[in-house]
Amino acid sequence: MSEKLSKLNKISPYKAEPEALIRKFLLNQSVEFLVEQLINQIERDDILFRNLYLKAERANGVLEDVASFHKAIDHAARIDDFIGWREAGDFSSGLHEIVNSLEELMTPASVGDLVDLAEYFIVRLDKSLESVDDSNGEVGEVLRRLESLHLDACILAKPEPLELAERLFHYEMTLSFDSFYDSLNKYQDVFGENGCAHYRVLAEKQWEQIKPVNADDKNRTTDNGRRFRITKIMETLANMSGDINALVAIKSRDLSMPYHYLSIAEIFQKAGKIEHALEWAEKGLKEFPGRQDNRVRDFLASEYIKCERTAEAEQLVWVQFEEKPELAQFCKLHDLGKNLGNWTALRERALSSLENTVVIKANTITQWHPQPTQPDWSQRIEIAIWENDLETAWQFSHMGNCSRRTLLSLAEKLEKHQPNNAASLYYKIIPSIVDETNNQAYREAVRYLEKLGGISCSLDKTEELAKFVESLRIRFKAKRNFIKLLDEFSRGL
Repeated sequence: MSEKLSKLNKISPYKAEPEALIRKFLLNQSVEFLVEQLINQIERDDILFRNLYLKAERANGVLEDVASFHKAIDHAARIDDFIGWREAGDFSSGLHEIVNSLEELMTPASVGDLVDLAEYFIVRLDKSLESVDDSNGEVGEVLRRLESLHLDACILAKPEPLELAERLFHYEMTLSFDSFYDSLNKYQDVFGENGCAHYRVLAEKQWEQIKPVNADDKNRTTDNGRRFRITKIMETLANMSGDINALVAIKSRDLSMPYHYLSIAEIFQKAGKIEHALEWAEKGLKEFPGRQDNRVRDFLASEYIKCERTAEAEQLVWVQFEEKPELAQFCKLHDLGKNLGNWTALRERALSSLENTVVIKANTITQWHPQPTQPDWSQRIEIAIWENDLETAWQFSHMGNCSRRTLLSLAEKLEKHQPNNAASLYYKIIPSIVDETNNQAYREAVRYLEKLGGISCSLDKTEELAKFVESLRIRFKAKRNFIKLLDEFSRGL
């Protein structure tokens, strides 16, 4: 039922449903009356007009279909100005109607035309998408429908395989929004042996033009999109053949990033060739001394442990913590230490290193920090919270600076067993949130006020809370939106 009818149901004075009343009325009218109503409506509804026009053209004979559909597609996909995400839904509705009409061509007599029309529509829409903010994926959904319809049509129509392979290869290499992506996998049954062979010839010809890229990026081109597409096609061909060496050779054409070495190492790992896997991963570290990738390090550490090269594994994990002494790297050390049975010693070493680093950084004088500052214990507190060591976290929260996010995490953890400490943190943090001067910050501040309200009630300290709320009202009286939210909160006290 339409939205209009749904709304009408709520206000209708009749016992019967409005839709039922309208249906009964229409069934008793003449054909001339109904046609006149539709004609009046299509003057105001462009989508309905195109839909009925296509049906009328089809009724006049198959020979008119292709030209009529071309006109309808061009009209529906035409964009005179940029379409924002709010308007993208309306734009896609008209496109869906054309797809609905195309689906009616899925018959032995017209499926050949459907193959051509679906391709025409996809190419036309690919150009249109450049002028659409399709954040919600509404126009993209039309493309997915068209791609599925095209594949089904090809299965039924069985077009000439070499010509189809050539067209789809061209589309996969040139269209901007990945239509016909991975065509070889999707269409290999339609291509048949000859079509797949022709597709390979086309791909290899393009691949010859792709120059190797090394760590210095000396041969990198500006056409990365073309490089990415042909690389994926060549990888598909290698995977289909099961040739590991061919796949490695393809991936070796671009060694401009440490991760590319890792992807080759993973191929050898999966094939059980661990020595080759280690060799490639180690190259990934060696070739990029100033641009390390922790994914490569993690891979090597894991494999080193399996090979009982524990000292090397520990060094790879430790250097990550030294570079970035934060919770995520601490957790890696924890997992390694538990695995190796030396977590206690490794933990003490890590915490000592972190605390020394924080103090040194606070006392280091630079162009941007001409004077020593208070140490920032955010990372140390996050580790203590992760270890559920709230006493240590509380102590460090008073020894210097700390990020607001970390203090809020600590406050929430303290609510149950140390409510007084939690309340003191909320009293400290809430004004700084309101200082940000935006509605989202105001809502966040009131949310923590509600938490503080719950704690105050449980501790019988509502008077202290009331004084705090009043101090906020005075301090931030110019922030009218916040004061409105504060008034609502106060009414609930």
